[in-house]
Amino acid sequence: MQLMRYNTRNDHPLTLAFIGDIQWIGKPELIAYNHFKDYLVEANQKDAMYIGMGDYTDFASPSNRKALAGSGLYDTAKDVIRTAAKTVVDGLYADLLSPTTGRWLAMLEGHHYLQLEGQTTDQYLAELLGAPFAGTCCNLHLEFSHGKHTGSIDVWLHHGPARMVQNPANYLQTKVFPYWDAHIFAMGHVPKIESKVLDRVYTVYTKGVGRLQHREVRVIGTGGWAKAYIEGTLRGDYAEQAMYSPASLGAPMVEIEPRWENGSWDPMIKVVL
Repeated sequence: MQLMRYNTRNDHPLTLAFIGDIQWIGKPELIAYNHFKDYLVEANQKDAMYIGMGDYTDFASPSNRKALAGSGLYDTAKDVIRTAAKTVVDGLYADLLSPTTGRWLAMLEGHHYLQLEGQTTDQYLAELLGAPFAGTCCNLHLEFSHGKHTGSIDVWLHHGPARMVQNPANYLQTKVFPYWDAHIFAMGHVPKIESKVLDRVYTVYTKGVGRLQHREVRVIGTGGWAKAYIEGTLRGDYAEQAMYSPASLGAPMVEIEPRWENGSWDPMIKVVL
């Protein structure tokens, strides 16, 4: 698990934009292409910082990588495959993600990547974007300040479990929320955009006087951009063949407004779906 820290060095509002589950293979018609471009324009207009949720390309699933590893292919054939995978990443960067370069707080690893020479395709994309690579799981610590006052927001991030989950917000509530302390829990992998508010209560003592402090915790499913059903196809991909429900196309943003009430840290967090 990666522990990452970002110090804003101010008390300005901060918008987080989540990008993941694009599953790009170079064919715009397979994803919500125009919707995604609009999302990036809106995020950049808000000076958003980006968080990567995995599965940026769809070159190799875990079973694909296992099959390739045991295939006995010549090194030259493996080189051709690696070159093709890298070309897909280059296309995603050039066609869609280049305007986000240098504005990433963390980029998770997904399930769909290929091992290149010394790095994976996810790590290669992170390198192109100037994004800190966050591996499989990350706690991102955001720090704010106003004069002598300071405050922080913790964002717990994971691409998601290998199996399909019906409701990512419920999964986070039952499997993660009881064991970790954060303000925001987010996972990708499941093409559903969800947000749920949970509560924690703490006892805080100041100069010997106790009081209850409440925290609203957000659990978020960060959606995706790959279409489950595409018009004109004779045989759809796995989602259509398995008769899955249509994918929720899009992604949330999180708006954080730093606030201090009587010197106590009391941020406002809003999930925009």
